Amino acid sequence: VLINNDFDEKNINKNVAEFNLLATYLNKQNKQTRRSEYKKIITNILATEGYFLPEIKFQRNAENKKLNIIVSLNKPSKINSINIEFQNENGIYLNKNSAKYQELIKDIPLQLNSIFKQTDWDNTKQLILNKLLQKEYYQAHLENSLADVDSENNSVNIYLFYKTGYSYRFGDLKITGLYRYNDELVNKYNQKIIQKNDIYNIRRINRFQNKLQNSPYFSSARISLDIQNSKSINNIEKNNNTDDENFAKDNIKIADVIVDIREKPAHNLSFGIGYSTNTGARLDNRYQTANFLNEALSLETNISLEQKRQT
Repeated sequence: VLINNDFDEKNINKNVAEFNLLATYLNKQNKQTRRSEYKKIITNILATEGYFLPEIKFQRNAENKKLNIIVSLNKPSKINSINIEFQNENGIYLNKNSAKYQELIKDIPLQLNSIFKQTDWDNTKQLILNKLLQKEYYQAHLENSLADVDSENNSVNIYLFYKTGYSYRFGDLKITGLYRYNDELVNKYNQKIIQKNDIYNIRRINRFQNKLQNSPYFSSARISLDIQNSKSINNIEKNNNTDDENFAKDNIKIADVIVDIREKPAHNLSFGIGYSTNTGARLDNRYQTANFLNEALSLETNISLEQKRQT
């Protein structure tokens, strides 16, 4: 593969090897489809680096009969405009001058006048969605996206449209799955991580969930919002995380936090046998309980019997 390019070859050279690796596969195709396959694949790869409508020619080497592919590149397409919109559940758009809007688009890979890259395009979409989902907007999703390529002017216009859904607040904890312990034990691991009326935050949920799963009492914990029974609240709570009151108005819901627990077995008894040249045969007996005297107290005992020593 020969690339004719008067521009920066930094991002193109790494693809040359990939083009050549395709030869093994494409040579197995029949003669009629081989060149069209080459052209399609090379065009797609170049497009991911911002090079659209390359000129691709095929020349047969008279001496060794190998097929040379000559690729002539246009200038890389650069990002001409970026339009990102956020719409709440009531159809209100977030003010682009608000601090919340600026925070959502902060540090996105796509930037004006930069070369369009497929990886930057994909990462930008996911980064913004993650910011929405991780805090406040439990049901946010990307509604529409468009990278409008103007090949003649070597430019790309970006459009992203997100629907945020409602802004959620934590409600009461609703604990299910307990049969041996009471709710107080679960609340002990919460330690104000999740508090009523606080803004929904996935990091807080994960933190609480991990503490429960790492406890000696529970084998698993699954935490989610009770969206079905959520209730609208008219007042904008403190720390509402927006300076756009029009966007927040009538778009806040409070949802109970469902904590679905699976308890570990209360008692665990294990045995082991072994042999040592120093002490001879050995029998180990280990007993563990996380519910000693039915008071959610931990107890562990170990008994070891050996031919020459007992502990």
